[in-house]
Amino acid sequence: MKDATFRVLRGGFCLSLVLLAACAPPATPLPPGMMETMVAATIQALPSSTPQPSATLTVEPTLERPTATDLPTETPLPSLTPMPTFTSTLTNTPIPTATPAGYNFGKKQGDSSFGCVVVAQFPADGFEASPGQDIAVTWRIQNVGSRDWAKESIDIGYISGEKMAIGGTLFDLSKTVPAGQVGDIMLTFEAPKNKNAGAYRTVWSLFRGSTPFCEFSFSLGVK
Repeated sequence: MKDATFRVLRGGFCLSLVLLAACAPPATPLPPGMMETMVAATIQALPSSTPQPSATLTVEPTLERPTATDLPTETPLPSLTPMPTFTSTLTNTPIPTATPAGYNFGKKQGDSSFGCVVVAQFPADGFEASPGQDIAVTWRIQNVGSRDWAKESIDIGYISGEKMAIGGTLFDLSKTVPAGQVGDIMLTFEAPKNKNAGAYRTVWSLFRGSTPFCEFSFSLGVK
């Protein structure tokens, strides 16, 4: 290796001298052996070949995978308490207990097919009112016959006494009353206002066509 380097340098050195000699004016020739000495000195001055540093393999640190964090478990929502169910029941509107003095109260009327009993009345007979005062009167009547009182065929009509009802003297039954059941009948009266103070009575009945079969009444006192 060193001999090869020497030959290369010597060739290059000689070439340089030739070029210099061609460009420069003629010079004194070197003594014998001088050239070899100069080339050898140049080689001596070259640094010895430094070995290439060996590459050091640096191992990258192993990345640790983050451990998966368990998601929090969902807390179940409280169950809704079901609302109570309501059963619609058809009932008669309660009326206060009264002890009327009207005739036919508590007595059976009519026949086996169309019969009735007046079982309650509010307000009771003898109600005191001012002239022109409106009074809503309710009778609770039981159907004790074998036939239903169909609202399409049974009417409420005036019989006798003072005509105090507001709206006329004949009205339709508001709803059918089956046999054995009770139904409420309500009429609104106006106390006489152009007459002397005193007691007044009005008599009504249930009608099947033109035939009355269940009478009820109301009396009041005008102050």
